[in-house]
Amino acid sequence: MPSLHTSNWRQFAASITKEKFSVKERANFALEDGISEDIEDELDLVALAEQSNHSYHTFNYAYAGTTTLTMNTLLHRNYRASESWRTFFRFDHVLQGKRPRGASETLSLRMLDASKRSQMRRKGAYSEADLLAVARKLYNAPDLQFRVPGQRNGVLAVMGPQPTEQVVLVIGTGSRKTMVVMIGTAIANGGITVLVLPMVALRGDMLRRFHEVGIRPLVWSVECKQSASLVIVSAEAECTQGFLEYCHIQVSKQELARIVVDEGHLTITANSYRRCMAQLGWYVRQIRTQTVWLTATLPPVMEEEFIKHNKLVRPKIVRESTNRPNIKYMVSWEAGPGALVERAANLVKAYWPKPEIFDHSRDKIIIYCRTREQVALLAELLQCLSYTFESGSEEEKAAILSGWIASQDQPVIAATSALGIGFDYPHIRWVVHVDAPSEATAFPQESGRAGRDGGKASSIVLLHSGWKPQADGTLSPDQGAMQLYLTQQYCSRGVLS
Repeated sequence: MPSLHTSNWRQFAASITKEKFSVKERANFALEDGISEDIEDELDLVALAEQSNHSYHTFNYAYAGTTTLTMNTLLHRNYRASESWRTFFRFDHVLQGKRPRGASETLSLRMLDASKRSQMRRKGAYSEADLLAVARKLYNAPDLQFRVPGQRNGVLAVMGPQPTEQVVLVIGTGSRKTMVVMIGTAIANGGITVLVLPMVALRGDMLRRFHEVGIRPLVWSVECKQSASLVIVSAEAECTQGFLEYCHIQVSKQELARIVVDEGHLTITANSYRRCMAQLGWYVRQIRTQTVWLTATLPPVMEEEFIKHNKLVRPKIVRESTNRPNIKYMVSWEAGPGALVERAANLVKAYWPKPEIFDHSRDKIIIYCRTREQVALLAELLQCLSYTFESGSEEEKAAILSGWIASQDQPVIAATSALGIGFDYPHIRWVVHVDAPSEATAFPQESGRAGRDGGKASSIVLLHSGWKPQADGTLSPDQGAMQLYLTQQYCSRGVLS
């Protein structure tokens, strides 16, 4: 095979560019979708400088300040073509890192290192009085106090006089964990807060809560270029290169203050069936900013696994008892004929008419079933609404919940676990579980929908009289704790907290 010189390769590159990157015909390579139309990354500029045969100084002077350096320019198209060929021939894999670095590549690495050293945003240290004043203004409540000590300590760990770069906040359902997000968004010079929602179902209720206090979040998508004081992103979208690039841009501008992950325990409890939850911690750690993890269900026995899985380094863990003293916990063993679904329907029919238990103008009941078939049967028996994973689009599910809450004729909704995390109607009086819940991390989330107004509420589990705890040693700690709760041999609050 004849030797090929630099001039030959330049001829090849020119021919490929004319054929595949002409103005009349877009690139015919399988480039990734969603590539930005503007070159935001300095590393791209360095690589382009190398291919332009200019020095970096000359290239920067001639091109970098212009607004025409886009995918439509010949230079950028050359760069993308070269990247495509490099990927196609797997040069990096074959060379296994042995390729000597060019001058501009070495420069790019130095720039990246320098950027990393300077990218951490300098956050202001706010006093407790400052933070409480912001919360009072948000809620229009001059006498507002932090609801529980854990809420106060969490807010101070994130934004107080000595803020911590990694914070894990574990407090009970209904304790306003999201106040951390709200205060961070509303405080003067607070920068950008990114809120990662692991479930799409959380978005509607979360947006409602923010709008009520005058916060207008930006819901991020791959085409998004603008910024806002609060940016909401799904877990799936967060685990993309596009979102990493978006965050790196905000970091380079010294504008990104923190990333907050809601319901953070799902990164270890849902990672077996949701790939994005398994990867979320890795992606978050690629961004040099403060990270905050919110959850109501991270038992101490799972703490080490959580820290290791999400690549945390000596995080500040703010934890307090997740006990909900206003909820009465009950397990009822049902004997005799009839399915548990029928027993649940009869229970509601017998007690709903009693005004000493329910305020018919606002109180509601959730009945959780393990299968969609049970949900359908219960909805037929009670002539009530139902909510499952297959209840329709996000908008249709939101309409179901809105219709249920607004109606005084339909106090009950039958649901699977799809209705759980993040749903925040305050006047749920009863939460009934038909048959045994499987995990102690999911159960408090579902039973915790009750009594979020602080009033008395009940969590009721209906079991067959012949139910026995599993004793073959194959249960996870999460499942074992749930079975321990159902046996009622120990304090229910102690097992759940």
